[in-house]
Amino acid sequence: MAVTAKKNDNYEYAPTRVYSYSRSSTAPAVEPAVKPKQNTGEKKAPVKQKKTAVNNKPHILKTVVSVSAVAAIAAVMIFVITRYAAINSAYAAVNDLKDNITKLEQDIETLNVQLNTSVNIEAAREAALNAGMGYPAADQVVSLEETGDITNGND
Repeated sequence: MAVTAKKNDNYEYAPTRVYSYSRSSTAPAVEPAVKPKQNTGEKKAPVKQKKTAVNNKPHILKTVVSVSAVAAIAAVMIFVITRYAAINSAYAAVNDLKDNITKLEQDIETLNVQLNTSVNIEAAREAALNAGMGYPAADQVVSLEETGDITNGND
């Protein structure tokens, strides 16, 4: 059977933090370190050590500046995000308009093709004759001279 080593309870620990005092305050009196007595088998209530009061003056100005800086950064970030959202919606509207223009151009091209294929000269002549339109008579003819003057055929 193996025997384990028992730890000694007489340890003294160094302080975990070192505080520096300002010039205006006085350092508290240092109490001497008390070595714990060896355990004699009696259980005693733990002795509370007195804690010295350290001048923990709140740094209100630093706190206010820090909080206001964080709030300002948050406000700027919110503003930037809302501007990105506005730009995104503007781009979406532009893209919708471009799509609409493309669709209308395709419709115009389709209508032009239908117009070119539906009109022929013979059908137009027949429609004009049926409507009572005929060829002009001799007195209705207007001739143009090379000078650009318009003369009536009755001159």
